[in-house]
Amino acid sequence: MKEATYEVMFTRSAYEVYDALRHIDSWAHLAPNYAFHTHIAQGVSHWTMNGILPSRPIQAEIRFVKEQRPTILAFTLNGLTEDFLAKGQVIITPTASGCSMFVQVRAEATGRSKLLLNPLIHTALPRVTKHLSDKLHHFIEQQ
Repeated sequence: MKEATYEVMFTRSAYEVYDALRHIDSWAHLAPNYAFHTHIAQGVSHWTMNGILPSRPIQAEIRFVKEQRPTILAFTLNGLTEDFLAKGQVIITPTASGCSMFVQVRAEATGRSKLLLNPLIHTALPRVTKHLSDKLHHFIEQQ
């Protein structure tokens, strides 16, 4: 399983950052290769991403599995059209000037998809984690 981590510093409070992250519908469009998403329920969303596989979009379900306001938001990203699973958490720590957001994600493909997707995951996961974290940082700081 490939793991990626990244940390970002905010001038916003831990509560503000947590609350912004909790509302997927307001920031899902920032994800790399985002096409669209569907709100399923509180803390559950289906995402469609283009450009990862040349022949078709990938659909996945993101689900918050642990919520401890304002410090921890854990999630799973489970492939709906391909066999992959990502598990991650965001740990928010108050600082004197705002807070830090530490992101940790582990992902791997299984089944028929693993030969194709695992090399993509191993190459892209650190870059995608950094890219989305930086975009979220900019989005939240501008609110």
